[in-house]
Amino acid sequence: SGQNVALSRTDQRDWVQHAQGEPLLAGLRRVLQEVPLDGAKPGDVLALRWRTRWPASHLGILMDDATLVHAYEGGRVVRSNVAPWATHCAAAFAFPNLTTMTGD
Repeated sequence: SGQNVALSRTDQRDWVQHAQGEPLLAGLRRVLQEVPLDGAKPGDVLALRWRTRWPASHLGILMDDATLVHAYEGGRVVRSNVAPWATHCAAAFAFPNLTTMTGD
């Protein structure tokens, strides 16, 4: 308690395989507004699972052209078609009190 624990690089990557419950979803629910997956809109955050029985551990932002912006380990940011990720979606979240900026 109160002590820092150093984790190896492998442990940092594989935490999700050993996590109890849904720690990422619990954290997102504290700061964002959960919305139905079928009601997700551009700008919403999608929480994704790598494996069906694993907790959610990956996030992406839904774009207006049915794509998802997300990053892979190592810093590569990509824009992917949402369709292949559909079965990996665990939940969707909106930013509360976000207003659309029109540039006017």
